Amino acid sequence: MTTVTTLLAIAFTVISAVALINVLTFLYARSVIRSAVDEAVRAGSRAGAGVAVCDARAEDALDTLLGGPLGDEVSIICEIDPTSGDLVAVADATLRSPLPGFPPWTFSMRGQAVQEAAP
Repeated sequence: MTTVTTLLAIAFTVISAVALINVLTFLYARSVIRSAVDEAVRAGSRAGAGVAVCDARAEDALDTLLGGPLGDEVSIICEIDPTSGDLVAVADATLRSPLPGFPPWTFSMRGQAVQEAAP
């Protein structure tokens, strides 16, 4: 009877550890995406820069910090907001766990910065 109890306790501990690692991985990915959005609008809002610089910086940040299959379904689109004239970067992400049984996490983030005018 003690062996069955011990095996169940070990199984529960392993499943809990795997679930915790999965949640921490998703939280890391979310913070990387937030950082990439912020960095992209920061770089693209400078005078003389623009949407192309914003897109390049976002792609570079994602490739550097979130390469591999976890970042496959992450896209950041930069554009100028027609009403305010601000530079806006919108990230749409679906994070899929490499482990079966864990649902994907889908979310969207938005960054915005005032577009500087060239002197």
